[in-house]
Amino acid sequence: MAETAWRTRGTDEKRPTDAERDTLVSSRKSLHAATDIPAGTTLEADHIRILRPSEGLSPRWFDAVVGTETTRAIASDDPISAADLAVDPTTGDR
Repeated sequence: MAETAWRTRGTDEKRPTDAERDTLVSSRKSLHAATDIPAGTTLEADHIRILRPSEGLSPRWFDAVVGTETTRAIASDDPISAADLAVDPTTGDR
């Protein structure tokens, strides 16, 4: 009985439960196009908004994305990914 009680304590490891995993992506935000953005546009802050779900770059890359040129057209409300940019803001690679 003591062993059962010991196991029910769980661990001190903090991680999402199986039920929480399904909502993680939909509850996180990412960078999205605020307007239609043509290919070759140098992004400005007005071109970008932060929306759910997390299908694009994390908002933490906002400042790195501003000033970066797009490699393809991005439709309004579409997520902005590293593949859309001439320079990957997460690595600095071209």
